[in-house]
Amino acid sequence: MVKVRRMDDEPASLHIGQQDFEVEEETGYVTEPKEFLTGFRLSDIPADIIIKPVDRIEGHTIHITNDVAFSLRPRPFGLETLLADRSVLIHPVV
Repeated sequence: MVKVRRMDDEPASLHIGQQDFEVEEETGYVTEPKEFLTGFRLSDIPADIIIKPVDRIEGHTIHITNDVAFSLRPRPFGLETLLADRSVLIHPVV
């Protein structure tokens, strides 16, 4: 189950399974290990949340194979790739 904790009407963290993942203040991304990205529908992710999947987090080190993020938020076309049936946008992180 996906739950969002909000502060002043803005997302502060995302709770998936038994873990909380903070929303990065500067980027608005939720950095989350891929192992936690199971057991829920993409449509369960609120539109104001952008998830940045990573391989794993060990202490202060984040291990990333592909630097991407995804969201259900509508975005203008550009570098993004639209996945047809779910309207999910995957865009490179710059």
